[in-house]
Amino acid sequence: MNNKKKIFFLYGSPKQTSKSASWLLGGFLLKRLSDRGAEIRKVSLVSLVNSKRGNEELIDTVHWCDILVFSSPLYLDCQPSFVIRAMDIIKMKKEKIGNGKGVFAISNCGFPEASQNMVVLNIYKQFTKELNFNWLGGVAVGMGHAYIAGRYFLGIFGAFSKTKKAFMEAADNLIQPNLESKKTNDFVINPIMPSALYLTIAIFLARIVALTNLAFNLHRKLGDVYE
Repeated sequence: MNNKKKIFFLYGSPKQTSKSASWLLGGFLLKRLSDRGAEIRKVSLVSLVNSKRGNEELIDTVHWCDILVFSSPLYLDCQPSFVIRAMDIIKMKKEKIGNGKGVFAISNCGFPEASQNMVVLNIYKQFTKELNFNWLGGVAVGMGHAYIAGRYFLGIFGAFSKTKKAFMEAADNLIQPNLESKKTNDFVINPIMPSALYLTIAIFLARIVALTNLAFNLHRKLGDVYE
């Protein structure tokens, strides 16, 4: 008898994985789950929800899994539209999936305050309730951009230690055998750097991006003039 937990990771960012806080943060959880023997399947929702074949794959994998793990950024106090679309597809096909699945969610934002994500976690909770699934907790993370910009440098100084600890605790909770009896926890990750420093860096990087785009557009217009 196979007692491995079956985890379905639903990646909810339109960014490439190398540039995504949602992917990086989800990786903290998935590594711990994998180390504990879980079987994991991953999917990018942005490429899945707009085709019939993708919808079928989504429903088949939800049916297969024990636990759904969502990881997405905060967009205007909710998930990205294609994540909401995936949730609607799952609800419409509820009879093909069955009850009793577990749901865990990760939400990150560019704001310093991780609490900005709580409205998103509440949306996931309502989704869980409507499907008669089991809410297994969530993680709210602020300063999402800092995890990408500093993953190779800030980690040296232990900046990610609290974050990793929270995900390790969450993974250990998820891997327990009985979903119905699990203790649920919503983790709010404390900022990994002072807010003033984060905002200073964010403004600096935003100006670099703006100048880069300005230079690119100017070069393109000059090229059009001389063609």
